[in-house]
Amino acid sequence: MLIRSAVLSLSCEDLERADARVLDLAKAYGGFVGSRSLDGSRKIERRTWELRIDSSRFEACLADLRALGRVLDLSTEAKDVTAEFVDVESRIANGREIEARIVRLIADDAGTIEDVLEIENALGRVRREIEELEGRKRFLATHVRLSTIRVHARESGTGGPPPSLAGIAETWSASIGALGAVLWGGLLAVIGAAPWLPIPIVFWLAWRRLRRANEPVTT
Repeated sequence: MLIRSAVLSLSCEDLERADARVLDLAKAYGGFVGSRSLDGSRKIERRTWELRIDSSRFEACLADLRALGRVLDLSTEAKDVTAEFVDVESRIANGREIEARIVRLIADDAGTIEDVLEIENALGRVRREIEELEGRKRFLATHVRLSTIRVHARESGTGGPPPSLAGIAETWSASIGALGAVLWGGLLAVIGAAPWLPIPIVFWLAWRRLRRANEPVTT
C-alpha cells in the first residue's frame, strides 16, 4: 500500500488556459482539485493547484501536467504504509474484543455502583480509541486510493519584480563598501611594507655609487 505524491513547478505561457486544463485533467483521472490559489501580489501571477487523482493513473496524469509548460522542478514520493495499515486493523480488532467483554460485564450487572461506573468509563475509553484508529484507517485508505499532485505555475518571462529604489540604494551601498574595503586593504599593505622600504633604496644607491666609481674618467 503506497501513498504517492508529487510537487511540480512549471513556467506557463497562459495561466488561464492552464487553469482550465488542470481542472479537466483532475476529472479525467478520476479525482478533483482539492484547492487552488492565485498570487499576484508582486506583479508576477502565480497559481497553485492541489489535485487528488486515482493512484493507478498517477504517472499518466503527471505526464499530462508536465505538458502544460516548461518544467522547472519536479519531486515525487512513494510512502509504503502497508505495515501501519495492518497494525491499525489489528488494534481495531483487539479493541472490538475488549469492548464486547466490557459490554458483557455491564450486562451481568455485578458489583457495586462504583464498579459499574468504572467499567462504563473503561468502555468509553476503548470506544474512543477504536474511533481514532478507524479514522486513521480511513485516512490511509483514502490516500492510498487517491494520490496528491501539487502544481505551482508562473507566467513565462517573469523572472522577478522590477528593481526598487531601495534595492538600487542597497546595491550602491554594497559597492561603496566593497571599494572602501579594497582601499583599506591597500593602505594596510603599504603600512605593513613601510619598515622594509629603505632596504631596496639603500641597495639602489650603493649600486649607483659603485657604477659611477667604475666609470672611466674623461679628460
